[in-house]
Amino acid sequence: MVTARKAVESAEGFLRSIYSDRALDGLRIEEIEKAEDNTQWLVTLSFFMKEDVKNDSVPPPLASMFGSGLNRVYKRLCVAPDGEVESMRIGPLQ
Repeated sequence: MVTARKAVESAEGFLRSIYSDRALDGLRIEEIEKAEDNTQWLVTLSFFMKEDVKNDSVPPPLASMFGSGLNRVYKRLCVAPDGEVESMRIGPLQ
């Protein structure tokens, strides 16, 4: 079984390859734990993602007062004993 550090590295690499067309600003580790079967790592990562929906009805000066347009996104990745990422889910913190 890979170490926790290797599991996180695998999860980060997987995210960067999946989202290769976007910048993963503020990428950070939120949680890491062994799965119930004790053979896999569950790694929760988060990053900022710019809103895809643009609201043209709000003038830019007003839009800037309502936030940066960035949302923190949470992803929970399951890393197999060999270090391969097996799945990715939306992963809000509990």
